[in-house]
Amino acid sequence: VVTVTPGAWPEDGRIRSHVELPDGVRARTVVTIPAGAGLRPAALFVQDESLWSIDVDMPATVPWRQLCDGVGDAGYVTMRVDPPGIGDSDGPSPVELDFDTQLATFRAALASLMSHPRVDPERVAIVSTGTGTAIAAILAREAPVAGVVAHAAFVRPWHETILHELRARWSRGMPDEQL
Repeated sequence: VVTVTPGAWPEDGRIRSHVELPDGVRARTVVTIPAGAGLRPAALFVQDESLWSIDVDMPATVPWRQLCDGVGDAGYVTMRVDPPGIGDSDGPSPVELDFDTQLATFRAALASLMSHPRVDPERVAIVSTGTGTAIAAILAREAPVAGVVAHAAFVRPWHETILHELRARWSRGMPDEQL
């Protein structure tokens, strides 16, 4: 694992970097680049309202990790993002995170991924789950992506969805410091 700043991409491997939002907040990104030369297809992963970092060692049995790893193993450049306030990203408490900030975060991430020197910008897809499906739909309308995968879309308004998730975690005994 190599830690770099944008513009200093290694040829192959996983890099931890960031994208900068219009207000100057930096959001952590993890990009995986497959071995080999040439332009590659790419996938931006847009997760649900999860309040934990994507930059952690998830067990191999976690479906989201299996999906991310499988797409990368198939030869795609992949990008995952920690929204503001989560993991190593700047920003306020994640419980203060609103939809517009989430959208701005993934908008910046998609622009960064599409401009990556190893990515074929005509073969970029968005893979989303939960509340990320709403973000993916908006991004797909704004940018010329090759496709969108939407899994487990939500049906409640944004803030109700977040409150529902928090209540579910509290009912399972998750301590506040793990939110």
